[in-house]
Amino acid sequence: MRFVPSLSFLSGMIALAGLSGCGLAVPDLKEPWGAEGDSRQMVKEIAKSVYLEVENAVGCLVEADADESTVRRHHHQRKIAWFDNWGVQLSLNLTVDEASSLNPGVTFNTPMIPATTRFPNNITVPASQLYTLGLGGKFSSRAQRIDKISAYFDVQTLIDNYKARDKEYHRCAYNDQVVTEADRSTITFAHDSPSPTAKFESLLITSDLKLEEWLSAALFLETVSGAKDVLEANFKQNVISHEVKFEVVSDGNITPSWKLVRVSANTGAPFFGASRSRVHDLIITFGPKAKQPSPAPHKAQIVSDSTGKPIKTTVASKAAAERPAGLSEDARNSHLASEIGLAVANSLRGLTQP
Repeated sequence: MRFVPSLSFLSGMIALAGLSGCGLAVPDLKEPWGAEGDSRQMVKEIAKSVYLEVENAVGCLVEADADESTVRRHHHQRKIAWFDNWGVQLSLNLTVDEASSLNPGVTFNTPMIPATTRFPNNITVPASQLYTLGLGGKFSSRAQRIDKISAYFDVQTLIDNYKARDKEYHRCAYNDQVVTEADRSTITFAHDSPSPTAKFESLLITSDLKLEEWLSAALFLETVSGAKDVLEANFKQNVISHEVKFEVVSDGNITPSWKLVRVSANTGAPFFGASRSRVHDLIITFGPKAKQPSPAPHKAQIVSDSTGKPIKTTVASKAAAERPAGLSEDARNSHLASEIGLAVANSLRGLTQP
């Protein structure tokens, strides 16, 4: 008897193979159905979308703070003017995990003479007998790719960029506005070649990250009854963190089976299975900027004049190397803790997934 695979069977096998990439090669950031170059374009689209959302959230809240201060108390002073001296650290983590497994199995059947079981009152019940020997194996593979991008911005720089942008593209929640795809397209990169599929390959591109909503709740603490002064005094030296994670998992399996008199095949576990998971994680940490070290004082130095006579003079020592722009120690520690937690979660995912 010759087995002729059906069209649906073959198409299912091809689809599963395309889904997984077999876990034997470095996974692509783009989806199997994506166009060539979508991986590069997707990262650019995420960067554009995230930056615009952060800039818009910061600009809108500072703008709202300035507007409210002119019509309310505080003697025309902004309530969160200290926020202008903060910074923000962004970390984007893109994880793609592909796996596939092959579980072939065959069972050899040896029919035996049926047995007869006798019960009281001369009742007999025949029962078939069968000897079987099963053989099976499993082959599985997994490949994981983790890409990270980090960037730092001064809040004041974001405010300046927000003000420089045409007001037509300002989208503030307090005005019941939302950021649209047209707004995100206002930020361009050199040599961009937009793909119709790249912008749909990450939910970080098409989703509202709710950053303005969170910043508004965190920055304006005067609604906390009885604790305003204490909270505001200590909060200015603290940290605000916002993390957004999207995880999308696709998996499937296919099991062709045969059950003949003497041989059966693939009657148990799925014969072939494949999976692809994508985790796009964004960590946004606001905090005070790190303080720059003071330059070292002038030092005395003994030198010789033209006649060789030693004289004492003072020279300006080389200033201490300025620390690179970044967040304060507390804010950096908070951001690092979030990244460590993400790394641990990625490790555990590999252990818990089949």
